[in-house]
Amino acid sequence: MINLRLLKIHNVQLPEGLEYLSNNLRLFDWEGYPLKSLPPNLQLDKIIELKMDLSRIEQLQQGIKPFNNLKSISFENCRYLIKTPDFTFAPNLENVNLQSCTMLHEIHPSLLVDKKITYLYMMKCTSLTTLPNQIHMESLRRHNLSWCYKLKKFQRL
Repeated sequence: MINLRLLKIHNVQLPEGLEYLSNNLRLFDWEGYPLKSLPPNLQLDKIIELKMDLSRIEQLQQGIKPFNNLKSISFENCRYLIKTPDFTFAPNLENVNLQSCTMLHEIHPSLLVDKKITYLYMMKCTSLTTLPNQIHMESLRRHNLSWCYKLKKFQRL
């Protein structure tokens, strides 16, 4: 599996996670990822799309190795995600999906000053109360904050 480029895992429970992931992965899609965080030694230098929908992940650990090619990240319906990471680990990120992350209450400021993000979905983030003060997203074309009922303070995007 050294040259594996696409990995999709759906409806499979591996409580210990995976022991090894190919550094050649372009798409990593694990719906229902069972662990609270990604492995600390995760090295996905060529990853373009990371999908962890419906996972038990709580947060991406600080000091995650850079994903320089990452364009799209999705944590849709991750009910245990409490805060986002410092998104500088993914300098070419364009699409971010945090839809229905009902426990999400903290957005790292780096997300809202990213100049390359074009799509930002945070619909139904019902625990989110504020967004960082600095919002400067030059490339943003579409965003959705619908049903973020507790959101009280934010600048225009």
